[in-house]
Amino acid sequence: MERKFITNLLFLIFVNVLIKPFYIFGIDRTVQVTVGTADYGLYAVLYNFSILYYIILDLGLSNYNNRTISQQPDLLKSYVPNFLIIKTLLSFLYLGIVFLLAWFWGYRGAKLTLLLPLALNQIFIGFILYFRSNITALHFFKWDAILSVFDRILVIIICSVLLWGSVVPSFEIEYFVYAQTFAYGLTAFVSLILLLKIKKSVNSINSTGDFESPVEYSQYEKSISFSIVFQIIKQSYPYALLVLLMTIYNRIDSIMIEKLLPDGLEQAGIYAAAYRLLDAVNIFGVLFGTLLLPIFAKC
Repeated sequence: MERKFITNLLFLIFVNVLIKPFYIFGIDRTVQVTVGTADYGLYAVLYNFSILYYIILDLGLSNYNNRTISQQPDLLKSYVPNFLIIKTLLSFLYLGIVFLLAWFWGYRGAKLTLLLPLALNQIFIGFILYFRSNITALHFFKWDAILSVFDRILVIIICSVLLWGSVVPSFEIEYFVYAQTFAYGLTAFVSLILLLKIKKSVNSINSTGDFESPVEYSQYEKSISFSIVFQIIKQSYPYALLVLLMTIYNRIDSIMIEKLLPDGLEQAGIYAAAYRLLDAVNIFGVLFGTLLLPIFAKC
């Protein structure tokens, strides 16, 4: 187990160190320099605004699912269709709440136009994290490592062409957002295909432990059951609280800067440039957690 953990951790760190620093300092920084601090500040504020309500999309489901599938892999067949219906319903709820609150916050016109693809990005990310939570729960860590950088690779390719390929007269912040939307959408699709292939090969494995038993079924049916849906949501609320508090702690600052200062967008852009360094460092903690949660749940 220790050798497997170290091997997969090194591979995960390798692919992320190979790709994400170039994305952060090569693409993300170049985009900010190219479009200007104010435009990038608008992107940063709306990006964090869309993340602030991410809890609606997840409700702690990904972490709950990761722990549960690690303990009882045979639940995968019945969980997948029910989780997909939950995620779809939550996506519509998320869009409604985000745009309603954005309207009350005073966002109009171009801001709402840019907020739409950013909100779609969060929906795609929510699906990606759910699909990956199954993949890591079943200890397919190398596939998860590849998926963790796949969207960044796509954005690097698209933005490199747009920034340095003389394809467009001038690079706009919208191009960066649309590139992300395409990358996240394709990554979600690839993750789903991979999960469905894994789902077919999963054998029933009986596992026991000291944890509270997950949702029980008399039969592991593949059909959608709303009673199962509500039970899953009920059992995932502790994880939802964790996600909510950490999201507010990490993402509300740039929104406050934009609202409190007269030149808020400019200052938010400057703040985002510095926050980029914190994001880069935080990658390593996230990588460890990605591997440790399913391994601890299995023990």
